[in-house]
Amino acid sequence: MNSSDLAGHANIITSRGPLATQTQFHLHAHDGWTTVAVATYRDDKSVHLHGENHLRQVALVYDTPGEALTEFERLYGDAVRPGPARATDTELQATKALATTITGAPPHPRRRPSQPG
Repeated sequence: MNSSDLAGHANIITSRGPLATQTQFHLHAHDGWTTVAVATYRDDKSVHLHGENHLRQVALVYDTPGEALTEFERLYGDAVRPGPARATDTELQATKALATTITGAPPHPRRRPSQPG
């Protein structure tokens, strides 16, 4: 298996929002330049991801989650953290925009201060 097997899928990988059920993020790290992560698709393909937002790419593909996790920990060592990385500002803005588009209202409308009567 190689990264071309998942060509075109890097842009739908997310840990938040309506596509969250398509992947399970196991671990993440910062490699000194950007965020890297290891995840498994619902169809059992495990991948290493490199980058953030629209620059996220599938870097490596593995047959099993065990192989992917072992190699990720070997590559990134002490920088490895559990679960998905924190949402970037761009991801937060996209989530807010999607919620507004789908419902027609902001996801968390602000309350206006009550006016003296």
